[in-house]
Amino acid sequence: MSLISSYLEEEVDMALKTIDVLHDLDSDVVEDLVAILNRYGIVSDEDGSCLDSTMIEYWNDECDSFLKSHGYHGGELKSTGNYFDFHGAVYAQGKIMNIY
Repeated sequence: MSLISSYLEEEVDMALKTIDVLHDLDSDVVEDLVAILNRYGIVSDEDGSCLDSTMIEYWNDECDSFLKSHGYHGGELKSTGNYFDFHGAVYAQGKIMNIY
């Protein structure tokens, strides 16, 4: 197996684990996550929303669909991350917003 094939296989495995974690969450936790996204449009691995950096990093369309089936009504979700010298890495998951 080539290095690229191995990397792609790991990416698929992590994405599958993210959706599995979402499915395994208590319904109250999912409801809270959806409520935060519907109200603010963004969550991070720092706000106690149940998403850790790995889940956000490997988010996919299936995860979006899962949240929509549980009441999320915002737009497409995208992941981002940044490193801050005074804090460390922060990952966020939020809806795409067009600001003109």
